[in-house]
Amino acid sequence: MQLIDIASHFLEKSCIREIIEIQIGNINDTYLVTFTNKLHTNKYILQRLNMNIFPSIQKLMNNYSVVSDHLVNKLNLEFEKPVFEFKPICLLQPKQSESSYLTKDESIWRMMNYIEGYCITEMCNSSDLVFQIGYGLGTFHFYTHDLSHYFLEETINDFHVLSKYLASYDSILNSTLLEDNHKIEFCSHVIHHYRSDFYYFEHALSIGAIHKSVVHGDPKISNFIFDSMSDRFLSLIDLDTVSPGLIYFDLGDCVRSCCNLLGEDTQLFSDVEFDINSFELLFKGYLSTYGSFISVSDIEPISEAVQLLPFELGVRFFTDYLCGNTNFKTNYPSQNLDRAYVQFLLYKSILSQKHSIISILNDLIQ
Repeated sequence: MQLIDIASHFLEKSCIREIIEIQIGNINDTYLVTFTNKLHTNKYILQRLNMNIFPSIQKLMNNYSVVSDHLVNKLNLEFEKPVFEFKPICLLQPKQSESSYLTKDESIWRMMNYIEGYCITEMCNSSDLVFQIGYGLGTFHFYTHDLSHYFLEETINDFHVLSKYLASYDSILNSTLLEDNHKIEFCSHVIHHYRSDFYYFEHALSIGAIHKSVVHGDPKISNFIFDSMSDRFLSLIDLDTVSPGLIYFDLGDCVRSCCNLLGEDTQLFSDVEFDINSFELLFKGYLSTYGSFISVSDIEPISEAVQLLPFELGVRFFTDYLCGNTNFKTNYPSQNLDRAYVQFLLYKSILSQKHSIISILNDLIQ
């Protein structure tokens, strides 16, 4: 079935002017749809979901709708200018359907509004944008703070449970003959040497020291939309991973993505490092919107999450490489190995600056 036939389940076919693929993200297939009628021209996002990553589309789309509706309602209640600017994503319902998605030819499709602006796909070298990224994540947490996580379901089993990812890695490792390659050797060494250092969150959750809330789940740099004229934050998109979780993981993932100034697909491996100045700017932005909900008791879990997330993603990239690249999109066979290598280099740089990270958090969080 052609793309225009898929899009016509959401929009009037005769008014669809153009459909072009957008190269963004490592998971779903994404297209920009231009729609023109007698009154106006609008743009929409059409996506085909990756069933390998999301086994339960019903849960995913329910979570997506719950959070999207909540954000729309919160912002509509603020009749004057919102406390913090945020443009929410709105799903379009397929014609003659009660569902928020379309099933065709064993594929799952959805459509949503397009938010005008720009995103950063690789890296961020602007201090103003780093602050805006922190501001944006804090804004998302601010507007979802009063949404109970009990309304959401787990869409990815054991998401951010490192022991699960390590078990998958161990299983593949036991049945795979590793190549003689310095990147493979480095990744294997880092996993073996540091894997026992990451049981803080499982323990803290079990004793009630930390609690779940609504989280975005994937606040990487490319999911933030900025105003083309002012560079102000506009929206945090890609709600596929919204779920019950720990905001510390959102923070750790955002830091991982934002504070590696070369980006996760860099080939300049010897220059990969954790940029401590970006870390400080990001947290200043985050606390400017969500600071009233953060206290000194959050310093330890934030610091732990900053270390955990690059290590965890490194394990996931490396395992996917060993499996034959079945989950993350690649442009060449060893790309997931290179990505894993970058994440582990970033993790080692974070370890070397751990005391500076904690010092900054102590200074900013009162």
